[in-house]
Amino acid sequence: MNNHRGEPEPSKQIIFTPEIAKEFKVAYNLALSDGKDSFVFKDCVILVSYAKYLIEYLKTRGLLT
Repeated sequence: MNNHRGEPEPSKQIIFTPEIAKEFKVAYNLALSDGKDSFVFKDCVILVSYAKYLIEYLKTRGLLT
């Protein structure tokens, strides 16, 4: 995306803690149950299809059960 001057905006990051990972999973499940293709989490647009794999990865890192 570009800002009002046409310059690229910096990428946003989400630093996952166990609590943030739980919030992410709740947002994912809500989007999934609503049939959405994407959702906004911490000001980032997340594809539902990507979130599925990210949740599996967070489990391997011990951030989700």
